[in-house]
Amino acid sequence: MIRRLTLLALALALPLLGAPAARAEGPVDAARVAAARELIGAMRAVDGVKEAMPMLAGSVRTMIVKANPQTEADIDEVIAVLHNAMVARVDELVDDIAPIYAEGFSLQELESMTAFYRSPAGAKLAALQPHMMQMTVAVGQRWGERIAAEIEAQVKASLRGKGHAI
Repeated sequence: MIRRLTLLALALALPLLGAPAARAEGPVDAARVAAARELIGAMRAVDGVKEAMPMLAGSVRTMIVKANPQTEADIDEVIAVLHNAMVARVDELVDDIAPIYAEGFSLQELESMTAFYRSPAGAKLAALQPHMMQMTVAVGQRWGERIAAEIEAQVKASLRGKGHAI
């Protein structure tokens, strides 16, 4: 479950990686925040959260029933109600993310990106990005494991060369 949440957070943060380090000129105004909300919608940035809800609910169900078997008859009804309530709160996430985008981009940049994500190529990127992120994270993990193993072997060899029994 934590890995899924980490992947989801990474997927939501990926578009921010290209954001400028400095804030856009001027205070964050309502127009930029509104434009940022439009962009987030066009990017389908929170779709993954909605899709992850059943998995999270399933994990919570398993944990509770395992610890409290007597709840099994009633838990599905309770989770269904809570699931709908949590999906309804996804806008809170958009409210929290929109100012970040509004700080990083001008109104014109936000509108340009929204136009891109509404184009056929942008819509395709938005649709494929969660899968591509999952695959990219997996490749990155494998690469990191290979590099870590190489570094460990080199450090141990160097330390052995200095007389350490490793």
